[in-house]
Amino acid sequence: MLVVSDRISAFDYILPNLIPNKGKILNQISAFWFDFVKDIIPNHVISINSKDFPVEFQTDEFEGRSMLVKKLKMLPVECIVRGYITGSRMEKL
Repeated sequence: MLVVSDRISAFDYILPNLIPNKGKILNQISAFWFDFVKDIIPNHVISINSKDFPVEFQTDEFEGRSMLVKKLKMLPVECIVRGYITGSRMEKL
């Protein structure tokens, strides 16, 4: 099970405030993209439907913020995307 929280962290430090429903929104965005690219590259998602979860995870606490996944061997690749409100940095070069 992967469970996404409403906590905020910065520089490996968990801040005291929460952002309500942050976990649900991030989980749904991830679920969309995993489903969208599943025909291009297989992924670890089994289900985001709480009825498919183990019984102990079929509660309101986990609804919308969890996904049932299979264990996998991770491909160690990271991608960082940064955007600018005023446009691309390439315009300034």
